[in-house]
Amino acid sequence: MKTLKTEKIKFEGQDREYDIVSKDDPDVVGAPRWFVSYGQGLPFISDEVPEQYRQHIIFHELYEFEKIPNDRMGRCRETLVKELERVPAGEIREYIRFRREVFEELKRYAEKINVPELGREVSGSLEYLINLDNTK
Repeated sequence: MKTLKTEKIKFEGQDREYDIVSKDDPDVVGAPRWFVSYGQGLPFISDEVPEQYRQHIIFHELYEFEKIPNDRMGRCRETLVKELERVPAGEIREYIRFRREVFEELKRYAEKINVPELGREVSGSLEYLINLDNTK
């Protein structure tokens, strides 16, 4: 996979790198829109994700895969709560709507590739965002 550029995020007091890759890269053909991956410790994210949202979403990947046990149900939703705490109050409404679209896309993807566990995790986060969006 070809990296377009590498950026850094502060996570747990350390600078961590993540790659930005093209949504058109042949190695990610079939990936959902706005994809992101933990990538075995070096996260990567699609260049189609708006720049102002990338660090929040990369935070999500790092937190979910490094701070929460893999076998804990609801870890995606738990991480989403932490992620949303990072978003400035003036941007939260638009961000929730964007993340809702991302999780809707990811839910369709999980169904398409038939990965029920991913679908359950994503559904929990999506439900949380829908409830938030209806109260904001």
